[in-house]
Amino acid sequence: MTSTSYAFRHKSTCFDNLTEDVEDVSRWTIGVLIPVPDGFYFGDILWGISREALQCDADVLVISTAAFDGFGLRISYVARIGWERVDAWIIVADPVTAAHAAALRDYGKPVVTVSDHYGLAGTVHVVKCDNQGAAKALTRHLVEMGHRRIAFAGSLSNPDYRERFQGCREALEEIGIHMNVDHVYDVQAGDTAARMMLEDGLPYTAVFAASDLIAAALVDQLAEAGVRVPDDVAVVGFDDSGVVKACRPPLTSARQPIIDMGRTAMRRAIEMLEGRIGRTGETVLPVRVIIRESSGGKPTDASENDQTLSWKSIPGEELERLIESHRRLSLRLIDTRDMSWLRYTNQHWGLVGLWTGDPGVSDLVVDNAYSVYGAGLPEIGSRWKPEKFPPMPPLGTKSDDPEFVLVQTIQSDTRNWGLLVTAGPVNERFIRGHDTRQLPSLLGAMLNQRKLLADLEQREASLAALAERLGVVSRTSHDGVFEIELPSLKMEWITPFKPLAEAGREVWPSDGLSFLDMVHAEDVPRVKLVWEAAVKHRMPLHIEFRMRRGHEYIWVSAAGETICDEAGNPVRFVGAITDIHMRKIAERALLASEERYRAFFRHTPIMLLSLDERFVITDANPCWLEAMGYEREEVVGVSCLRYLTPESAEKWRAHWSGEAEETGIADMELQWVTRGGQIVDGLVNCRRFGEPGLARIYLSVRDITERKRAEQQIHFLAYHDPLTGLPNRRLFNERLERAVEEAKANGSCVVVMMIDLDHFKVINDSLGHDMGDALIREAAGQLKEIVGDAGLVSRIGGDEFMVMLSGACAGDAAERLAERIVEQLRHPFDISGHHLFATASIGISRYPDDGGDIGELVKKADAAMYRAKHLGRNRFESYSVALEEAVRERLDIVSRLRLSLGTMAGFQLFYQPQIDLKTGRLIGAESLIRWTLPDIGSVPPGVFIPLAEEYGLIAPIGEWVIREACRQLKDWTERWPETCWRLSVNLSVKQLQQPDFVARVDRILEESGVDPDRLCLEITETAALHNLESCVQILKELRAKGIHIALDDFGTGYSSLLLLKSLPLTDVKIDRSFTLDLLDSRTTASIVSGIIAMSKGLGMRVIAEGIETGEQLEALMRLGCEGFQGYYESRPLPPDQFERRYLSVGPRTAG
Repeated sequence: MTSTSYAFRHKSTCFDNLTEDVEDVSRWTIGVLIPVPDGFYFGDILWGISREALQCDADVLVISTAAFDGFGLRISYVARIGWERVDAWIIVADPVTAAHAAALRDYGKPVVTVSDHYGLAGTVHVVKCDNQGAAKALTRHLVEMGHRRIAFAGSLSNPDYRERFQGCREALEEIGIHMNVDHVYDVQAGDTAARMMLEDGLPYTAVFAASDLIAAALVDQLAEAGVRVPDDVAVVGFDDSGVVKACRPPLTSARQPIIDMGRTAMRRAIEMLEGRIGRTGETVLPVRVIIRESSGGKPTDASENDQTLSWKSIPGEELERLIESHRRLSLRLIDTRDMSWLRYTNQHWGLVGLWTGDPGVSDLVVDNAYSVYGAGLPEIGSRWKPEKFPPMPPLGTKSDDPEFVLVQTIQSDTRNWGLLVTAGPVNERFIRGHDTRQLPSLLGAMLNQRKLLADLEQREASLAALAERLGVVSRTSHDGVFEIELPSLKMEWITPFKPLAEAGREVWPSDGLSFLDMVHAEDVPRVKLVWEAAVKHRMPLHIEFRMRRGHEYIWVSAAGETICDEAGNPVRFVGAITDIHMRKIAERALLASEERYRAFFRHTPIMLLSLDERFVITDANPCWLEAMGYEREEVVGVSCLRYLTPESAEKWRAHWSGEAEETGIADMELQWVTRGGQIVDGLVNCRRFGEPGLARIYLSVRDITERKRAEQQIHFLAYHDPLTGLPNRRLFNERLERAVEEAKANGSCVVVMMIDLDHFKVINDSLGHDMGDALIREAAGQLKEIVGDAGLVSRIGGDEFMVMLSGACAGDAAERLAERIVEQLRHPFDISGHHLFATASIGISRYPDDGGDIGELVKKADAAMYRAKHLGRNRFESYSVALEEAVRERLDIVSRLRLSLGTMAGFQLFYQPQIDLKTGRLIGAESLIRWTLPDIGSVPPGVFIPLAEEYGLIAPIGEWVIREACRQLKDWTERWPETCWRLSVNLSVKQLQQPDFVARVDRILEESGVDPDRLCLEITETAALHNLESCVQILKELRAKGIHIALDDFGTGYSSLLLLKSLPLTDVKIDRSFTLDLLDSRTTASIVSGIIAMSKGLGMRVIAEGIETGEQLEALMRLGCEGFQGYYESRPLPPDQFERRYLSVGPRTAG
């Protein structure tokens, strides 16, 4: 990586030596990240920044991130140079990766980008030119010139090019021309675009090129193919760079305010630091269109581009000075040890900092420094953190030539060495890129050479040390080193074989024959055979044999090699003899010991293995082989790690790879894999014996599989629900506690969802617990599939589940996930031939918005879930302050409900008539309770009745309703004795659960004197199914007393037909959901017809609920329905109105 940094500063009054702690804090320091600091566009941006810095009285640190090496130019900048020095940053184009740019932004300093940066969209202030506006103007110009078939050339991955394409397309669409994909050449180079257009037959009369470089290359390629510009094809470019006039014909282009963009970016950075603007925003600068010959239009302006310096001509005197400085620079050898060559550049101060470790992240050490003025240099050898680098020298400043600090990475083809820091003026010579860009590459090459020379010196020193060590070995070793001349077999002893000298021998064998005389007779044939093979075939010799020492023979080892001349003929043999007698004695003793070990190894009932130092199996006993299912021949020579699970193999390696010299293992649990793939849990103990290189490892394995399975089962049951296998409440709370702690540390979010299956108890009670368990398992599986890896799903009991999400995006994802769960659970479950519905009510709470601990989060998610149930179930609700207010209101209603039970103050019964469809006569009425409070007025039944059921208050209310209804019925009967209609009263689940409910009804009938045949008790499917067997018994007793029984809301539950068969019913009431859809659905009409026919067949009266129109009434009459009730006839009425309308008058006709 080659990168460059500059810092513009004012002149100091002294040139003291620099240290890392010296820092000018009196002025703002602005950092600039830019691909290259010179040339068109980038050099001009930098010129604008430097000039505005003088106006703002600010220092600037500019980092060039483009890498120049043997492979060309690339961007791979990762260093944090200057991060602690800089107060705000300007990022030009895309000089760094998205991750690096985001890290820089997150470091807390304000950031301005010149042009959009793909990694910082919407989080920084952007300064850019009006690409779209200029592109529209250029396109309109082409349209005005009569062009309608216009192509676009340029890579759409470039943000600026993409905006220019959008402007071109929008301008065409405004006049009704559609630019389809065939009109776009999404390429980097203009010549490529031209070749593609020619292959397509050039179906365009004009081309909009995204830049001047693309346009110029396109024009040249078309010209080679004989296409004339603008006669055959008009071409426009963008940028108004130096190539516009060099191109033939000159290009129509858009002149970017490049220098002004640099100045504006600097102003915005200062304004952010001073608090005058926020950290995000956008400044768009206007772009001027310049008409030239390439578009066929009349040239508008031939003036010089005042927004670029890089294409201006160099004055003659300046050019001569430039050539002379480059000549002097090339004559000197650039070396990091001597930086005086800086005098031949426009730089007057410099240093070299080398990385102490990994480039970009390690410290830098100052290797050398130089100043033309001889002052202001840091200490040689001083270390610097990248964030505080570079040290700032004292600089001069003028209104026309501010000075800078230039930091470039010293890069060679092999490595990143460090940083070259130089100081000098920012002038036109520098902006044009004529000075120091190649210095880092030259220094990198010199450092490579310096390293190679150092390596060579070190190698020569190593060879000298080796020769010295060999001399010491020859003088101190007991081995005998000899040389035999070939073919004469004359023998010369370089070092004597000391074991023979110890026997008093002073005359050493002088040739091969005398040497053989000292070899044991049994070993001579073998020695001669090996010797002849080594000489004949040029093979290394290695042999052990016995040699005479005095009156005994000792074991020796001989080794050596044959040396040949240039023609390949053997000329001498060099070898050595080593005394191995004591080793041989030890080997014999060891052999006996090994025999005893092998007997134990083969017959013990414990699994045993023998390994070498590389963990390769050298032996396995029958017990291990039988347990693992292998033959001995299959495993010997194979690493034991092959028979371990990957996790256990890694555990084994980690134990033996420690810095301490391990000698064994005590009670390590490892998992082994059998031939059949089964896992065997083993408790391993082992010991290493012997010296490094020759050591052996002996290990025993005790099978603890059953014990581990039992432990795992116990652990699983402690933290998981046995029915679904999901985490239980204990594990969920532990994970939630951990997630909240992590969220506190990193400022992220945690979401808790409480999920309750609607009406699950009905299914459980009606179809049995086995079916309920199956439904819970199915629902758990769907929840786990929907949530996936995004969160944790837990069953906390019964039909309740909880879900936890964590991370920065958890809050945004919660409602989407809840919506998916609700939608998925709306579909029926197919279980054992039953289509079961189990919708979900979901409550959501969030950390930290809704609570700071897990208890509060769970409590508020539970409250939100109950809110979802209250609003109709099959939905989700998020906890909110309004919900908390609703909870308080609910509790207030419950409290006032309790207080009202003593006197039943505020309660009243309303009556809704039931009419005979044929005669229009009153055949019944349904009693409906109402409750009015003095301060808030009427409380809807849908509010207080569910609360009464939830808080156990419904039984006394229900008894009051029966008592009041009977009292009113008795009054009406006495006043209008000729009437014979029935009065219906709704029963709740809680009433049917009262053990003396039948006796209570008996007492009320007796006290009121009402004929039981005039009373009808209505029961819903839900109430009946809570305890079907008990319910059947109670209803039969009531029916036996003459009381009529009606099944309310028929058709909405799971078990309507079952209840028709089981309950002693006299009336069936068709639910309003069927009557509302009666006219629009043939299916509904067929169902209603079936219900009517089936009920009549069972001797039951049928009443339809919710009739609101005459058309519905006529349809029911055609289907044979007997009675109806609904708003079409009347809303529920208070007693006096009911009397006047239905009792004080004669018979009425329906409708």
